[in-house]
Amino acid sequence: MDYLYPQITEAGIQGAIRPDEVRLALAGEKKYDAVVITSPTYDGVVSDIEAIARIVHEHGIPLIVDEAHGAHFGFSEAFPVSAKALGADVVIQSIHKTLPAFTQTALLHLQSDRVSEAEMRKFLGIYETSSPSYIFMAGIEKCVRMLEKDGGQLFSDYEARLREFFEKTKKLQKIKILKRSDFGTEEAFDFDPSKLILSVRDTDMTGQELYDILLSRYGLQMEMASGFYVTAMTSIMDRKEGFDRLAEALLAVDGTLGSKKDASGDFIKRVYRENEKKLEIADAVDGGVRKVSFDQAEGKIAAEYVYLYPPGIPMLVPGEQITGQVVENMKNCGKLGLNVQGTVEDGWINVVNF
Repeated sequence: MDYLYPQITEAGIQGAIRPDEVRLALAGEKKYDAVVITSPTYDGVVSDIEAIARIVHEHGIPLIVDEAHGAHFGFSEAFPVSAKALGADVVIQSIHKTLPAFTQTALLHLQSDRVSEAEMRKFLGIYETSSPSYIFMAGIEKCVRMLEKDGGQLFSDYEARLREFFEKTKKLQKIKILKRSDFGTEEAFDFDPSKLILSVRDTDMTGQELYDILLSRYGLQMEMASGFYVTAMTSIMDRKEGFDRLAEALLAVDGTLGSKKDASGDFIKRVYRENEKKLEIADAVDGGVRKVSFDQAEGKIAAEYVYLYPPGIPMLVPGEQITGQVVENMKNCGKLGLNVQGTVEDGWINVVNF
């Protein structure tokens, strides 16, 4: 297994996987059984799935798209086209993320015969519970029926609420709400406007501070905070009152902000980088571990995943060598108050016990 690394945008968020990177990865001597792409990302960035699918299919293997955050795609032209319509062989959608359904509910779309339906059913039987929740399944069916009956009106009203929100927040001076035009062509093929990326990059506030203020002072729960932005998730179920409260809160906070003091948030550009693999994941996890401080970790081999959560993208994978840059990144994440998972405790990490 090898990884494809996304672009890091000028705004400092995870960007798209470029088709030429997929082509380059598949052109080598190593043979792969499938390509798995996450599109959209947690922050709404969409890759060129149609072009990637063509490249992958030239090599006779399937393209699997994790479209967890794109279950609402395809119901309106205001949102990106779903991977289901762009040549992906398997598409997984977590309908609970962006549609009205219970947490844990998802759909798996089998789109071609490049993946065996019989094999798919066999492995679902192995890995799925033998006691499925009928409440969850009924919730999925209710969601589907709602969209079949009223989807057109629901999405039309939703688009109107989003447009009104964007119009009201044009007055923002320091906080920036990212749009499709804020991404370069190689950074994002498309962008989902349902994700509100609230950038404080050019201010004296961190993303975590904005997140905390919106929650404690205004009772607004955001989805996640990063070094210098906050992600807000919206859906067809968000009411005008909620959009208005968020717009008013952002305008109020915006008026209190000063200019950027330092580049403390810029380290995000360096967090998600390719690290040298020294061991396979299984060998690193099962090879015995010991705990070391961050200051002792450089040159050691990671025995566990280290990642910011949300969204859960690893900055370090078991079997990879820990560099000085990785150590610096982990320390900076702590300074910014970000939620780092995978470290034993503050300032300590498990490494392979050689």
